[in-house]
Amino acid sequence: MADDPIHPMGIAMQWVARIFAAALMMVLPGVAGFWLDKRFGMGFIGLIGFGFGLVGGMIYLISATRVTEVGRGKAARPKAGQDSPHDPSK
Repeated sequence: MADDPIHPMGIAMQWVARIFAAALMMVLPGVAGFWLDKRFGMGFIGLIGFGFGLVGGMIYLISATRVTEVGRGKAARPKAGQDSPHDPSK
């Protein structure tokens, strides 16, 4: 039963989970940084946290979409010098 297709609602829920995880990855470091700012009387840790969170969340989203594309059978474009199976010049 491992070859059964996934129901569209299941695919949608997988994407909801990925996007929610990315949102948490983007927001939580900044919130923790603002908490540390209040606790220690600083003013820059929250901004640094949001910066790291934004970069980390975007890297996660990009890697999640690449895994999905490979899983669907969409191969990466051929590198320079390699022949493409759909090359119209041949």
